[in-house]
Amino acid sequence: MDCYGTGQPVSVADIRGATERWPRFVPAAAEAGFASVHAVPMRAAGIVLGALGLFGAHAGELTEADLLVGQTLTHIACVAILQERPPTPSTVMPQLRAALTSRVIVEQAKGFLHHMLEVSVEEAFHLLRTYARDSGEHLTDVARKLMTDRYSRPMLVAELAELAAARPH
Repeated sequence: MDCYGTGQPVSVADIRGATERWPRFVPAAAEAGFASVHAVPMRAAGIVLGALGLFGAHAGELTEADLLVGQTLTHIACVAILQERPPTPSTVMPQLRAALTSRVIVEQAKGFLHHMLEVSVEEAFHLLRTYARDSGEHLTDVARKLMTDRYSRPMLVAELAELAAARPH
């Protein structure tokens, strides 16, 4: 509900620490065998249609691959909802191609930041993800802007460098 209401992803790496936030949900989720919960908003044309819940049996953050799969599933679900029919190869394949293209641009941006800011590739991803969350933008949009918009790139790199400097090492 938080993800749907705000339109922002929700990530709780260890639900045991969220009892105060969700006093009824946490005990039920833990009893069902879940240790982490994440939610990705389902958007279409700027409207939040719902949220996809991702539940983990182990505590921990989503990996980049998990996040990409979650985003892909939300895109497919949105297409199905908007077309009011189940997904077919003709609706799924364009979404999978878009997800692959998104992954490539994110990987390029990670490599670019790794080189420019002299941070690890993992740290570059954390910077991109944190910046995207803080600015309310999609991760792929931030990566695309970094890689293709030569006018905003210097300011974006500077903001990411500031973010890197502020992170504990």
